[in-house]
Amino acid sequence: MITTLEPSWREWVLTNLRRNCTQDSMVAAMVEKGFDPHFAEAIVALLASESSSDDCPPSVVDDPAARLSSQSAAAAPSESTAAPMGAAPPTGEKPDGELANGAGGLARSNLIVAGGRAIQVLARLAKPDISVLANVLSDGECVELIRRSREKLARSTTLDSRTGEPTVIRNRSSFGTYFHNEEDDFIASIDRRLAELLRWPVDHTEGIQILRYTVGGEYRPHFDYFPPEQSGSRRHVAHGGQRLGTLIMYLNEVEDGGETIFPAVGFSVVPRRGHAVYFGYCDVHDQVDPLTLHGGAPVRAGEKWIATKGLRRHRRV
Repeated sequence: MITTLEPSWREWVLTNLRRNCTQDSMVAAMVEKGFDPHFAEAIVALLASESSSDDCPPSVVDDPAARLSSQSAAAAPSESTAAPMGAAPPTGEKPDGELANGAGGLARSNLIVAGGRAIQVLARLAKPDISVLANVLSDGECVELIRRSREKLARSTTLDSRTGEPTVIRNRSSFGTYFHNEEDDFIASIDRRLAELLRWPVDHTEGIQILRYTVGGEYRPHFDYFPPEQSGSRRHVAHGGQRLGTLIMYLNEVEDGGETIFPAVGFSVVPRRGHAVYFGYCDVHDQVDPLTLHGGAPVRAGEKWIATKGLRRHRRV
């Protein structure tokens, strides 16, 4: 089943909406061509809400296969001319690489289309700013991220509060690795989708980090932002500014345990493959939110694989 929307299909939906075709007729045509019914219904409804179209008879819907085959060259921009998603800041950028306004984060919508995927918002918490998301990554992407990471895992570290140096501690018993931003086409496609989802440019984010927890593995409650009062934070704030938010993506189904916990507010997220949780903890004035204290509960059975993406105030240098 198809659960991503190529630019040419997006244009097809918009064209038929402008022609006042019914949403049901478009969904039926998409399902006939292999789209997941729920995905097709959600995408058409979302685009319809932006175009305020009326209904027309189903017979008027054109054939997407014929249309796409004749217009494929024009429908999708070439790599040399297309502007990559997330390459430009959403609100303008100052000469020093700082975004003029905002602190990143999700749009206030129940369905967010990013990189051709329809990402559902399953739950929200206002204080602190937490959102649980579905369909951020495909099953295939989750499997591939695990495959690429398995052979280069090393014991995870955390930052020493005094020196800022990476240090192995008992409180964090995972193994991990990193991918540089847009280091190849596969990683770039995910980075750009996340930039669109989080409304923050790729070069203002950290590379995707992969973490694996086995039975008993945990990460005790901590903050992801760099505590302003700690001397070790200065070293990291100097190279990209304060962290603003974190996206945790779940790469596998965990048999038991492994929840992402927010003990200050009594909230937890159960890992589900392809799902994610986003939490923001720094506003436009660099005021941090201690309610985003969070951790990874111990894995009681199986293993847990996650991918994380951190947002930073400035362009990474």
